[in-house]
Amino acid sequence: MKTQKTNAEHQTQSLSEVLPDIGDEIRKVLARKHLSGAWLAVRIGCDRTNIYKILRKKSIDTSLLLRISVILDHDFFGLYSREFKHSAGDSAGSAGLDENAR
Repeated sequence: MKTQKTNAEHQTQSLSEVLPDIGDEIRKVLARKHLSGAWLAVRIGCDRTNIYKILRKKSIDTSLLLRISVILDHDFFGLYSREFKHSAGDSAGSAGLDENAR
């Protein structure tokens, strides 16, 4: 049992190292679409300083990410889904994951 916990902890730590920096990803989409943080702030209904705080974060609340995804018409969740599929496929056996539990 101790080994499974250690493997799960290791997998979680490894996963956090490869997950996208979501603030940076949002910033890239804004730049590609020639939009500003102030533009996004108006659409979300918050102060632009809050947007710039979001853009500095590595992770954000999923409901906020969904709102930003809809506003920017960009699937930010896909970044996580691709990493999950890649990581789960590579290490399901070593983490003690049961295929039926997913």
